[in-house]
Amino acid sequence: MFLTQLGALDYHAFTLINNMAGQYAILDWLMKGLSRYSPEILVAFLVYLWFKGRAGTADQRDHRTFVILAIAGTVFALAIGQVIGTIWFRPRPFTVHLVNMLLPHAADASFPSHHALAAFAIATAAWFYDKRTGIVFGIFAILVGISRPFVGAHYPLDIVGGAFIGIAAMTVVYKGRMILMKPAAFIVRIYEKIEFTIPGLRALHW
Repeated sequence: MFLTQLGALDYHAFTLINNMAGQYAILDWLMKGLSRYSPEILVAFLVYLWFKGRAGTADQRDHRTFVILAIAGTVFALAIGQVIGTIWFRPRPFTVHLVNMLLPHAADASFPSHHALAAFAIATAAWFYDKRTGIVFGIFAILVGISRPFVGAHYPLDIVGGAFIGIAAMTVVYKGRMILMKPAAFIVRIYEKIEFTIPGLRALHW
């Protein structure tokens, strides 16, 4: 009974968001852009931090250690999401209902949303790194989450589930970061040795 009511509420919330699609061209453009390019934006943020600062300094090593931890937490979260999607397959809304489909998508598992999962994982990592940066990426993650039902790819509960997994997985990695610090430092040292032998890499620092 409860699950039936929850499913009905989830679908109602989906229709409220998805029915806004096609109403305003600028809103469609924004939601499609967030939905399509959010992974690239997150990767660009991590690449920026990797090259931020003067080469060989402690600050830069801190940035790079953070990037490694952020990647580890996101991969951990995505792995959890993949397992859940394999064990419990929830059909995409466009395979069951008539929806406003703004972006094409494979008919794979709907729960949890991997877009939301990754966005909230990186936002959580950013919060641990710097509170103001975390707020910015938290807002970004919320907008990405809204964009997925908007374009017809996910139900709202897929977003909530993805957000929870992303936040929880990144928090676990951050709390247990001491286990990963030595491997992360080793990776940074190896990269620095490579970097100092390739002049072009050193030129990428900001």
